[in-house]
Amino acid sequence: MSELSLPHKIDFYEATRVDQPIDGFEVSPVRKEDGDWTVCEESEAEMWSVYAHFVEGGVDCLADCETKEAALQLENILIAVAKHFVR
Repeated sequence: MSELSLPHKIDFYEATRVDQPIDGFEVSPVRKEDGDWTVCEESEAEMWSVYAHFVEGGVDCLADCETKEAALQLENILIAVAKHFVR
């Protein structure tokens, strides 16, 4: 498998709910608060998280990106891949 070279640093996480159907993706600004990452206003963002949104409710963080631009690009890639596999 070839390594993907991206213009921004992106930290990917292992999906924990792989058996549940996804109905979309979300991008949110996040900041560290009391040792945990929490969704915040754009002006307070330390990074941007990309989430899978599940049909039955809830989300799973898939990746953290340094910039909003990188998070939105990743979201668009995920949407394009999902459309390819969902008929």
